[in-house]
Amino acid sequence: MLTLLRSELDELCEAVKTWELEKGQMITIVSNVTDIKSNLSKQIDDLRIKVEKNSEGIKNLEKKFTTELSRFYIKEEEKIPYVFSAPPRNGYFAGRTEEIQDLKRILKVEGTLNEKKVRVAAVCGLGGIGKTSLVSEYAHQMKDFYKGGVYWFSAEDDKVLDKTVNDIASKLKAIPGTFDLTLSNTLRKIGTTNDPSLIVLDCLDQQELSSNMRKFLTFPSEENFFGHFVVLTRRNPIRLFNEVSVFEDDSCFQLECFQSADAKQFLFSRSKVVRDKNVENDAQCLCDELGRLPLALEQAGAYIQIRRCNFSTYLKQYKTERLRLLKRQRARAAGNDSSERLAVHTTWLINIEYIKKSPDGQAAVRFMSACSFFDGNEIEEELINVGTPEVEDVEYRKCVLSPLGCREVLNLLTDFSLFTYVGAHSVCTHRLVQELVWESLTPESKAESFIDAVRMLSYAFSKCFSPSNFVSSDENNGEEQNISICDLPKSPSHFYMWSKFSMHGHHLCRNMENLLVTFDSVCLDSVWFPETAKILYECAVHLSANHKQEEAKRLLNFAYRILDWLPLAGYETVEKNVSNNSLFPLFIPLPKSIQIVIKRCCMPPSVSLQRLTEKPCGLDLDKLKESVEKLKLDGNKRFKEDRYKEALDAYSSAIDLARDCNNAFNPLLLTNRATVYIKLKQYEDALKDANNYITRRPDCWKGYARKALALDGLDEKVSAEIAAALAFYHNRAVFSDFLPFKESFFDLQKRIFVCDTVDQLQKVIFSQEVETGVLKILVLG
Repeated sequence: MLTLLRSELDELCEAVKTWELEKGQMITIVSNVTDIKSNLSKQIDDLRIKVEKNSEGIKNLEKKFTTELSRFYIKEEEKIPYVFSAPPRNGYFAGRTEEIQDLKRILKVEGTLNEKKVRVAAVCGLGGIGKTSLVSEYAHQMKDFYKGGVYWFSAEDDKVLDKTVNDIASKLKAIPGTFDLTLSNTLRKIGTTNDPSLIVLDCLDQQELSSNMRKFLTFPSEENFFGHFVVLTRRNPIRLFNEVSVFEDDSCFQLECFQSADAKQFLFSRSKVVRDKNVENDAQCLCDELGRLPLALEQAGAYIQIRRCNFSTYLKQYKTERLRLLKRQRARAAGNDSSERLAVHTTWLINIEYIKKSPDGQAAVRFMSACSFFDGNEIEEELINVGTPEVEDVEYRKCVLSPLGCREVLNLLTDFSLFTYVGAHSVCTHRLVQELVWESLTPESKAESFIDAVRMLSYAFSKCFSPSNFVSSDENNGEEQNISICDLPKSPSHFYMWSKFSMHGHHLCRNMENLLVTFDSVCLDSVWFPETAKILYECAVHLSANHKQEEAKRLLNFAYRILDWLPLAGYETVEKNVSNNSLFPLFIPLPKSIQIVIKRCCMPPSVSLQRLTEKPCGLDLDKLKESVEKLKLDGNKRFKEDRYKEALDAYSSAIDLARDCNNAFNPLLLTNRATVYIKLKQYEDALKDANNYITRRPDCWKGYARKALALDGLDEKVSAEIAAALAFYHNRAVFSDFLPFKESFFDLQKRIFVCDTVDQLQKVIFSQEVETGVLKILVLG
C-alpha cells in the first residue's frame, strides 16, 4: 500500500511540474501577445496620423487638379481650327437634286439650329453608284452651314479608320493615343464648337463590323455633339438598321442609278460632246445600255472625250466587248456579276485596251496592276519608281526613270478615269475599279504584280525618313533603345510619308493571304525575298507605334517566316543582317518613348505641334558622330569588296542618321553614295546626290565629277562634258588621277579651255587647235 501511495505521489509531483511549466509558457505567451498588441496599437496610431496627413494632401491635390482641369476646359473652349476634309468636288456632277433634298429632310437641316442635337442619316447603294460624290457635293453646297467643320472618315478597314481618325485628330490638335482615346479626344474637340458640324463615315462595307467601327457608330448617343452624322455603305437599309442601333427606319435611304435625264446630262458633261438633237437618241441608248450607273458613265465619257469618237461608235464597241466578257465569264462558270458591275467591267476593259496601245501604256497598266495591292484611297507619285530590287521589265524602268514618263503614266490613268487626282502629287482609284483589276489578274500575273508592288514600295520606303534610321540599341543590352539623334526630329511630319507607305504595306499584307491560298509552290519561289520581310517589319513598327502590340508581333513573326522561305543563295547575308539587327533594327513592342516620338511625327505637313516637355534620351553629339563614321567606314569596306548594295545601305543609313544634325553631317557621304548609285546604274539618284553635294561644296571637284558620270549614264552627253569641265576647273589632275574619267571622257581634256582673261578667251575662240565641228568647252575662270 505504501509503495502504491508513493507511486501516486510521484505522479502527482510530475503533474504539478508539468502544470507549472505550461503555466510559465502561458505567461510568456500572454506577455508576447501583450507586446504585439501594444506594437499594433502604436502602428495603428501611426497609420491614423499618416492617413490624416495624406487626407490633407489628397485634398490639396484635388484642389490643384480641379484648378488645372478648369484651366484645361477653359482652354478647350477656345475656337478650334476649322477643318473641311471632304473629298474634292466631282467636276462633272449632274442631277441628284431630289437625293440632296432627301438627305436634308432626313437630317432635318432646317430645325438643326433650334434643336442643338445630333441627327443621323445613311446613304446606301451599290459600288460605283455615286454615294461619295453625292455626299461630297452636299458637303460643298452646305459648307457655309457647317461652320463647325466637315470631318470625313473612312471605315474601309480598321487600319484606314485608325489613320483617318489620327489625321483629323492632328488637324484639331487633339491628344493622340489608342484608337479609343484618340477618337474620344477628337469627338470631344469637335463637340466644343457652338456651330453645327458634319461627320461622314465612308466605306462601311465590311461583312462583319469590327469593335472599332462599332465604337465609332455609337458616338451620336454618347458624345455631346451638335450637327449631323452620315454613313455611306453598300449595305441595304434593313440590314444597317438591324446592325446599328443609332439608325431608325426613316434615317436611311437607298441611292439608285441616275434618272434618264440626269444620266444624259452627266454623259454630255463628261464626254465634252456638244449637245444637240442629232445625238440625243444615241446618248439615250448608251445611257440605257450602261444601266445609267455613274461609274460606268464616267469611264465611257472619259474614253469618248479622249478618243473623240461619237456615242454610236462607242455603243457598238461596248456591245461587242460586253458579249466577249459574258462568254469569258460563262467559260469560267462565274457569270454572277450584277448588270451594273458588268457595265463597269466592260467600260473598264475598253479603256484598258486602248491604254495598252498608247506610248507608255504598258507601263501604265503594269503600275495600275501593282496598285491593286495598295491602299487605293491615296497613291503617291513616289510609288512610280524602278523598284528595289529593280522591276524586271526594262521598258517599264526606262519609262519611270524619266519624270515625263511618270507623268504620262498618271495622265493615261486619270484621263480614262481609272485614277483621279486627290492632290498635286497623289491619285486615288475607286474600290470597284481596284476589285476589277484584281479579278482580271491570273495567278501568275498576280504573282508578278505582287513582286512589282513589293519592289516599288520597298524603293519608296528607302527614300523616306523611317523610325529605324533614328534608333540604335545598346550592344550590351539590346532591349534598351532610344532615339539616336541629338534632338527630336524637327518637323511633326518627319515620318508622315513613312506612315502613308505603311498603309500601303498593310494592304499588301492583307492581299498576301490570298496569295498563300491560291499560289502553287512554283509561284511562291519567285515571290519571297528580303524586301517583302522588310516591308512587313515597317508595318509592324507602324502598328506598335499605334498601340497594336499583338498584331505587330504577329506581323513581325510573319516577316521572320518569310526569311525562312528564302532561297539558299544569299541567305547567309540575310542571316547576318538579322543577327546584327541591321535588317530589323527596332524591337517589338516599341518602348513608350519611341512610340510617342513616332506618333507625334506622322502628322500631315500643315500640322504643327508643341515640342514634347520630355524627350527620350538619345545619343550625344560625339556618339552620333561615331555612329555616322562607323557606317561610312562600313560603306567604304563594302564598296571595295564590290558589294555595292550593302555599301548603299551603309551610306544611306549614315546620311539619314546625320541629316538632322549639321555638326555630324559630312557632305562626302553624298559623293560616296553617288558613286555607288553610278555602279548600280541608278543614275537619277546619283545625279540628285551630286547636285546636293555641289550645293554644299560648290568649289570642290568631287560633286561635279559624279554629276558628269551620272549625266553620261543618262546619255546626256553635252551636259556630262560640261560637268566634267567644271570638275577639271577645280582639279586640274582629275583626268589623270580619277580613273572613271579616263574611261568615260578619255578625249575631253584637250577640248576644255579655262580662260582667266579676255585675251585668253579671244585666243581660244579663234584657235585652230581643235578640229572643226567638235565641241569646245570654255570655262571662264
